[in-house]
Amino acid sequence: MGNNAFYYCDSLTNITLPKSVTSIGDWAFYYCISLKDITLPESLTTIGDYAFNDCKSLTSITLPESLTIIGEFAFSYCFNLTIYAKAFSKPDGWDDNWNYSDRPVFWGA
Repeated sequence: MGNNAFYYCDSLTNITLPKSVTSIGDWAFYYCISLKDITLPESLTTIGDYAFNDCKSLTSITLPESLTIIGEFAFSYCFNLTIYAKAFSKPDGWDDNWNYSDRPVFWGA
């Protein structure tokens, strides 16, 4: 999925990404303030910078174990978000600021 794919799509409420998606580009869901539910495929390996920044309605997301790269500020300002990661700890390829807003993360979920 390319950069800015759903940028400022403030009426988007839910989406299920197909298995063919392996990467979510930078700013892909930036300011999708109505997004409440997203299902990520097990094939996903990369989430770009600021990909879900300002998704204020998003309350939970499950990150697949295949996810090896998350860019900076990927989940910034998602103040209602709880993150469930299938990995048991942060992979080396995840930027140190991937969870800049310090949302709760449940590892090995």
